[in-house]
Amino acid sequence: NAENNRARSLIGFQSRLEIAILAYNLAYCLERFN
Repeated sequence: NAENNRARSLIGFQSRLEIAILAYNLAYCLERFN
C-alpha cells in the first residue's frame, strides 16, 4: 500500500544520504592528508 511505499522510499533516501555524507567525509580526509 501507499504507506509502505512511502516508508521504503524514505529509508532509501536516508541510506543514500548517509552514503553521500560518508563519501564527503572520505574526500575531506583525503584532501587534508595529501
